[in-house]
Amino acid sequence: MHGPINYLAVLVSAVVYFAIGGIWYTALAEPWRRAVGKTEEELKQGASPMPYVWSFICYLATALAMAILVNLTGAHTAAEGLHVGLLGAFGLAICATAGDYFFQGRPRTLFFINNGFHLIGLGVIGAILAVWK
Repeated sequence: MHGPINYLAVLVSAVVYFAIGGIWYTALAEPWRRAVGKTEEELKQGASPMPYVWSFICYLATALAMAILVNLTGAHTAAEGLHVGLLGAFGLAICATAGDYFFQGRPRTLFFINNGFHLIGLGVIGAILAVWK
C-alpha cells in the first residue's frame, strides 16, 4: 500500500455514498418502484430501518475497499480518484451484477437505476478518498 488509510475519510465517504443513494432513489422512486413491481402500499408495509442499517454497513465496507484501491493505485487528485471509482464501479459492481439481471429477466430500467447509483457513488467517493489522505 502507498500509505495509511484515513478512517475519517472512509466514514465520511460512506455517509456521502449513503446520501447520494437517498437523493438518487428519491428522484427515481416511481420508475424504481414500477421496475421492482411493487405498489407504494406494499413498500410501506412492514417498513423497517434494517435495510438502511445494512446498506450503510455495506457502504462503509465499500468505502474502505475503495480507500485501499485508491492507495494501491497512487491516486492523489480528484480526477485520478474519480477514475479509480468509475473503474471499480464498472469493472466490479456493474459487471458483477449484470448477470443477475440477465438471468432473472429483471427490467433494464432497474439495472440502469441501481447501477447508475453505484457508478456515481463510487466515482464520488473515489475522488474524495484520493484527495483526503
